[in-house]
Amino acid sequence: MKLNLKDRVLILKSVLPPYDSRRGIELKNSIEKKIKLSSEEADVAVLTNKGYEQYELSFKESDIVNPREEKDFPLTDEELKYLKEKVDFLDRDGRFSDYTLQTYSKIADEPLQEPEEVENTESPTNESEETQLDEEETFAH
Repeated sequence: MKLNLKDRVLILKSVLPPYDSRRGIELKNSIEKKIKLSSEEADVAVLTNKGYEQYELSFKESDIVNPREEKDFPLTDEELKYLKEKVDFLDRDGRFSDYTLQTYSKIADEPLQEPEEVENTESPTNESEETQLDEEETFAH
């Protein structure tokens, strides 16, 4: 996933929660390791806490770091789904702003890596299992 410095800071400070399930924290930690800021980037980013979990982000002038430059970060589908779930929660909770809209939308709109489709040769056993599942689904509704 292509992210610039602003995207990464917002993900680290606003999207990833401090508390979650065991698997959620494992995914959070994995994402943090992948998108963490270098010391040069951290020196350029100025994050001001405005209260109520609202931050103002600005960047110092730098010859070394371009905050608008996008870099590619190889997130797994599971990590991306996790980020999408967190952004969806923020959306339902009314926590989007003009400043976060672009980053949060980027996450929500990022396509998952689709597995290659394997041609399935169906046997009579598979068809009867599918029919049985369809019948069970009908009764479940």
